[in-house]
Amino acid sequence: MDRKGLPGLLGWLSCLALAAALSGTSHGARHLSLYVSDTTVEANLWSGIDAGQRIIAMLRPGTQVTLLREERGWAEVTLQDGRRGWILKRYLSDRAPWMVTGQQLEGENQKLREQLKGLGSRQQELTQENDRLKKEMEETRKKAEETERAYGETKLSGQIRWFLSGATVVLVGWLLGFWMGRTRRRRSSDLYR
Repeated sequence: MDRKGLPGLLGWLSCLALAAALSGTSHGARHLSLYVSDTTVEANLWSGIDAGQRIIAMLRPGTQVTLLREERGWAEVTLQDGRRGWILKRYLSDRAPWMVTGQQLEGENQKLREQLKGLGSRQQELTQENDRLKKEMEETRKKAEETERAYGETKLSGQIRWFLSGATVVLVGWLLGFWMGRTRRRRSSDLYR
């Protein structure tokens, strides 16, 4: 082939590649995860789409499959265990069936109930601990008040003791002074006699 025909051939091949890529978006190579719809009891997975093909498996609603390609209302899929076959496209859905969603939600609900039970028992433990601490705090407060009252009484009795000691000293001093004064006056009056 000469150089003049090469760009034309490359352009032609590019157009073919583009056409194949565009047709691939409608007929295959998407590899989407889909589910067997809950609009059927079971769906047949066939070995092919032509007459005389055999059934490979019976798929229950919620079975997850991977879409390989689509053709004439059929979808070629791969199961999670690696088996490959064809199923009518109308039996597939891009959302999980309500049954599967319900089971998942029930599982999550059960987990949340167990967590709630755990939190309830933990709350009960914390409430008991809080009550115990309140009682302990009340007892400590009462002891503090008693100690403060006893300290006040001790302080007061100490002050009274000091006051009485001082008063006793003053009284004893006064009595001694009085007695000494009388004794001196008697002596001096005895002298003049």
